[in-house]
Amino acid sequence: MIYTRSEFISQTGNFSPFAQQVVQNFCENISKNDFPCYFAKNVINKDSVYFSFIENDDNQLIMFEKAAQDFKNYAQIERNPDPYRVLLMNFELKTVNWEADDAFLWAFLAYLHKQDPEPWPADIPKNPNEQGWSFCFMGMPWFFNVNSPHHAQNRPSRNTTDALTWVIQRTDSFAPLAPVEMHATIIESVRSRIAPYDGQSTSPALAGESDNLEELEWIQYHLPNFNHEKPKKTCPFSTTKG
Repeated sequence: MIYTRSEFISQTGNFSPFAQQVVQNFCENISKNDFPCYFAKNVINKDSVYFSFIENDDNQLIMFEKAAQDFKNYAQIERNPDPYRVLLMNFELKTVNWEADDAFLWAFLAYLHKQDPEPWPADIPKNPNEQGWSFCFMGMPWFFNVNSPHHAQNRPSRNTTDALTWVIQRTDSFAPLAPVEMHATIIESVRSRIAPYDGQSTSPALAGESDNLEELEWIQYHLPNFNHEKPKKTCPFSTTKG
C-alpha cells in the first residue's frame, strides 16, 4: 500500500512505530531552512509525496515482492506525471554499510526488470553508459535517490528519514519544474547549498561534475560517502532478463 501524507496523518495510529518515525523524520528534515533542495518542500506543501513501508521481514524476496507491488501502484498514478510528485519507499532493514545498501538497490532493480510487464521504451538506451539512459519500468523512466543512515555523518542531505529510503521520481518529470534556460542556474543554486549542509562540496558523481562529465544517470542513484571515493566504472544493471 502507498499513502499520501494527508492519508497517513488521518490514520497515524494504524501505522507501526517505524512508519511513524520515518514520516516524522522526513517532514522535519525537508522543512529545514537550510535543506539544499528547496523544491523538496513543495512535495509536503502540495501533499504530493507518497509513502511506502516495507517492514518486518528478513526474506529479501518477500521484501522485493512487496516493494514491486507498491511501485506498480505508484507507476499507475504517474501515468499522468507531476514534477512535484515523489514516492518514498522505506525499508525496515538494518544494512551494515554503504556497500550493502548499494547491493540491495541493484538487486531490486534486477528483480523489478524481470517482473516488468511492459517492454523497454524504444527511445531510452538499454546501455547504462549511454547518455539518456534511465532505469525503466512499466514503460516509464525513473530516477532513484538512495537515502540511508550510512550517509548521516558525511552526506546528511541523503539521509532524510534515518532509514534505508529510495526517493523515486519519473526522470522525465524534472524538466517542467522551470524553463529550460533556467535549469543550469537552478542546479547551481541547489548545489551551492550542499557544502554548508553536508560539510563537503557537491559529489563529483553528480551530472556534469568531475567524475560524471558524461552525465550518466545511474552513477547519481547512490552517491559515495566521500568525494575522494570514486563511483563504480561499470553499472551493475543489465537489461538482460536471463
